[in-house]
Amino acid sequence: MNITKEWIEDASNHFKENGDKAYSEGDDISKKSKAINQDLQRYLENNFSNDNDVVLKKQGSKWAVQGQKKLTRYIWYYFYNKKYGDQYPVVLGVSLSENAINISILQNNSRINNPALSKVLGECVAEVMKPHIDNGLKSKKRDEVKEDYSDYGYFGIEDSNGLKEKFNKVLELYKKVTDEVNQKIFNKMIELYKKSPSSQHCKIDKPDDNEWYKSRLLVEELVTNFFKEPKEEGFKEFWNRQIINSAQQASTATNIINRNGSIEELSLKIKDLINFSKVGSEYNQEFIDGLQEQITSSKKSSLELYYYYHMKKDEFPLLNGGIENALKIIDRNCVHFESEDLILKMREIKELMEDSSLGLTKYYLVDQFLNLIDKIKYEDINKPENKESKELYQLAYLFSFWLKQHQTNTSNEFDDLIKRSSNIIFYGPPGTGKTYSAEENIHRIIDLYPNENFDEEARFNKVQFHPSYSYEDFMEGLKPVSNSGSFELVLKEGEFLEFCKKAKKCEDEYLSAVGDQKYNYAFFFLVDEINRAELSRVFGELMYCLEKRGSKHSILTQYSYLKTGDDKRFYIPENIYFIGTMNDVDKSIDSFDLALRRRFLWHRMDCDYSVIKDELSSHSNIGEFDKDGSPVNGYIGCCYKLNKYIIDGDIGLGKLYEIGHAYFLGIQRYANKDKKITKDNLNDLFDDRISPLLKEYFRSEVSEKDIAQKLDEAKKQFIAI
Repeated sequence: MNITKEWIEDASNHFKENGDKAYSEGDDISKKSKAINQDLQRYLENNFSNDNDVVLKKQGSKWAVQGQKKLTRYIWYYFYNKKYGDQYPVVLGVSLSENAINISILQNNSRINNPALSKVLGECVAEVMKPHIDNGLKSKKRDEVKEDYSDYGYFGIEDSNGLKEKFNKVLELYKKVTDEVNQKIFNKMIELYKKSPSSQHCKIDKPDDNEWYKSRLLVEELVTNFFKEPKEEGFKEFWNRQIINSAQQASTATNIINRNGSIEELSLKIKDLINFSKVGSEYNQEFIDGLQEQITSSKKSSLELYYYYHMKKDEFPLLNGGIENALKIIDRNCVHFESEDLILKMREIKELMEDSSLGLTKYYLVDQFLNLIDKIKYEDINKPENKESKELYQLAYLFSFWLKQHQTNTSNEFDDLIKRSSNIIFYGPPGTGKTYSAEENIHRIIDLYPNENFDEEARFNKVQFHPSYSYEDFMEGLKPVSNSGSFELVLKEGEFLEFCKKAKKCEDEYLSAVGDQKYNYAFFFLVDEINRAELSRVFGELMYCLEKRGSKHSILTQYSYLKTGDDKRFYIPENIYFIGTMNDVDKSIDSFDLALRRRFLWHRMDCDYSVIKDELSSHSNIGEFDKDGSPVNGYIGCCYKLNKYIIDGDIGLGKLYEIGHAYFLGIQRYANKDKKITKDNLNDLFDDRISPLLKEYFRSEVSEKDIAQKLDEAKKQFIAI
């Protein structure tokens, strides 16, 4: 397919004459529109999709009005910068309309969905583009939106001569501009941050006036007092959500006490932690690893405690999951660090931000800046307490949101798990986000660590098991194929075998890569409801391969006798992460036999009240946590009381039957945003979503006539807001 002057004229006239007209399937309008769309897509694929830095978004094409059988007035395709992912709002657009062909750098406002934020980003793009408007490249105000910014490129192209040269010029400029826009946003953020007053994420006033800073300085005194008289109450004075900002439930004060021996033993461990010596004259990765091994189940929290205890010295930076996330975002966006070492990265950022006249010489100021990048949410922008820092918050949101689209409360936990095992099962009660968090974290890692030869679709596959799912579906099997009116049995590859073949192409690079760079070559296979199939039949001889990875452990499968050459033997590549999810309240969990159990790392997921608090933070009565990390009031208090009743109440169903946070997040359908959650809202949520689930739980424990009474008791616990 090649685009000619005549083709452009004919296609443009088609949209000019038929734009906004109704059509029927198979009529002349729909046939020609589809043909034009296919020609344009084929042309873009053949001529411009071989650049490793950009990706053609085929779903960008729309020649019909969504939900209606009516022709649009144009067809629009766009390319996005692979480095930043498909949610990045500055794209390279190619449109065909009644005014011929346009090639331009533009903003996809549907990604931002806010006029004020679009304008802020548009101003940054305009500043970056200004010196590039030459040699025929033009700017043009967009007609279809009110935001005050322009597209930049070639417009109204009616002749195919030079089309490819024009496209390549805009393409090269696009890749340069995206980097420059992010760099400009980052530089503006630093300047504004230096002047920012104290706010939710930016506490950079003078230390004497900074409540956040003063509260952390108290940690040294609280820890010293704990050593003098080791008691649980003393430990919880400094190990709580107000100071140790761990998102992992395993790191709550209660869990740390339970998992580290007696309170006296824990006291000795903490003493070893805060007195831990650096190696030689420098802090390094070995030092970080050593800190994280001192206290069981507290890797990130241990780093925070060490930092706060030694905060006055300002020699060692705060290193937690949020800081790591922010550094990855900055590295991806605009600052390319010279080292993979976290300590050295923090030094580079500190040097970049230091300005003695403005006082940004302390690590805690850098930490708060990174905390802003990691924690920023859309709701923060318009909070009254952040009014004076609004522009800073807008830029921080724009700088990070398309790279954090898959960030979840489990991100740090997930990263730790895949470092420990390539076979993981997430299990727990319904609604605890097992499948959702696994998918989002996989998307996040693939976004952060792209592969130039394989896109996300190739590196991630998801299947759902069910009772009739078989080895033939999963691995390979003989299946009937029609051949000249008759049928014959042909050996067909299953989903997992096909996936393994793709992953093998990156296995060598994965094995030779260092540190997190391995994830550039990682592939992820997710099995939802893994316990619902007959697992020994589905996996067959793969039970061995799951444990013994790599080519040196290749085996003959049950259909090997039908193959020849290298395809005869099979193994699971070392760069595949195999992840399953399951509800342990489901009785089919019994089908998970012991031989398969030991090949997986098992991670339990319970109701996470911090997810509810974070997601519903705009509501005024969302509630707070006590020092033990337990919800004490507001909406999260209601959720907690309901689960306590289910677990420990007169029926005492136990932990397996608690209700997951996904159910409680359903309150958003009933409660107005930015307002109080009312009893009526709770009543509606309970009746619509929670009551049917509890009814099934109670049915196995009490008689039918008592179910209504138990539901009523449960509701009273929930709506007592």
